Amino acid sequence: MKENKQFKTEFGVEEDAQCNNVCYKKIIENMIDVIIWLDIKGEVVFVTPSMEKEMGYAFESVCGKPLMNFVYEGDLEIVRNKLEEAYSKRELGRLELRAVKESGAILWVEIIYRPFFDENDEFQGFIINARDINERKENEKLIRHLSFHDKLTGLYNRAFFEEELERLDTKRQLPLSIIMADVNALKLTNDAFGHAEGDALLIRAAQVLKKACRQEDMLARWGGDEFVILLPNTSEDDAKEVIRRIKVLSHETSKEPFQLSIALGAATRLNMNRELRGLFREAEDRMYRKKLTESKKIKTEILESLVERLESLYKGKKEHIERLMKMANRFAKYLNLSNRKKEQLILVAKYHDLGKLQVLSSIILKPGAPNEEEWESIKRHCEVGYRIISSTMANEEVAGAILEHHERWDGAGYPREIKGTRIMFLARVFSIMDAYDIMTNGAPYKGAISEVDAIEELKRNAGTQFDPVLVEKFVGMLSKE
Repeated sequence: MKENKQFKTEFGVEEDAQCNNVCYKKIIENMIDVIIWLDIKGEVVFVTPSMEKEMGYAFESVCGKPLMNFVYEGDLEIVRNKLEEAYSKRELGRLELRAVKESGAILWVEIIYRPFFDENDEFQGFIINARDINERKENEKLIRHLSFHDKLTGLYNRAFFEEELERLDTKRQLPLSIIMADVNALKLTNDAFGHAEGDALLIRAAQVLKKACRQEDMLARWGGDEFVILLPNTSEDDAKEVIRRIKVLSHETSKEPFQLSIALGAATRLNMNRELRGLFREAEDRMYRKKLTESKKIKTEILESLVERLESLYKGKKEHIERLMKMANRFAKYLNLSNRKKEQLILVAKYHDLGKLQVLSSIILKPGAPNEEEWESIKRHCEVGYRIISSTMANEEVAGAILEHHERWDGAGYPREIKGTRIMFLARVFSIMDAYDIMTNGAPYKGAISEVDAIEELKRNAGTQFDPVLVEKFVGMLSKE
């Protein structure tokens, strides 16, 4: 009773009827949801002020107008059907629909509607409660997008593709073709250049595949480095044309860190007697066979692409590599190495600096000696080069020599700080050749010296930096020449 008195006093009224009227008015004025009263013709009789706040319509522009004037055209039929159903069943209903705001913008709303009847059981219209659910629908849209799309590439994911595969399992899609695609050298990219570069490679591949597809085709990331394309009403020849376009577009993309390469396999369904899963397996098998037969060629192309990029980034690098390869041939013969060892030494000379592709060129080309942080970055090139060769050539002797070609005889080298004969033979041979060429031709941080001075420098460092026996052999070869 005390609370009731206080309430009435705050609103300046004494009678309960007046109190109720004021209370109802305040509630209606401050409602967030929109309450609409429709008459038997479906026209607006009453609407709360929130209609103007939420939708932009003043009461005067709404009153006497059909509700359907404010419903999005694509939802009109379902709204009519649901209201008729609620009337016939005399029950409350719930529906999500798109409403048209006064500005013309679309707003998602949820309505709860109920038919009401008078004391004589005569139908009087509908009471509708409308609530803004636009933010919720946007969130649902985002969640749905994330559940059906690959986060990295933005393409459809495997879950969505498998659903679509069932939907498209109909005669009217014939002939139906499938193309499986596998991005070559993703592991190499991740190992040698980091996962950020690997992600960039996958994004480039996705862009190429998307550009090669038609609007009606469906492209999805199958997982890892694999993609799949579903091509409805597409013959075997048309599928081959799509593959041709993919290859052309791949060669037109950026060559960093190397030329994009994609293994492709296709299969075509001509009648409904063939299962889609079998078609999928055939395309996948063809892709893997293609990858296997072209693997060596692709890896060679990648290596050559990396060498070209290295030579283009660093002035004088091409000449440095060419001189070392010739020197490797001469020194191998002087040491009476086998043809296999000679070829391996030449490969070490050719690929020893590939790891520097991961080092900023500004550090490599910096005049003067690098600082401590820059030096740590440069030192990592041995490990990067090792990973590149291990992934492409699977030649442990060449890869190992590249890893160890900056180790020192006294153990003060890098990256493993091993010493003496624990350092691979090819690495010990190459380190002498590399040092001699840099001394006699110069480097960004060091000027060139004479051949005589370079030989004296090798002799001074024999037994500390270099294998003393091999230094003696190398000097002997130069003296003989």
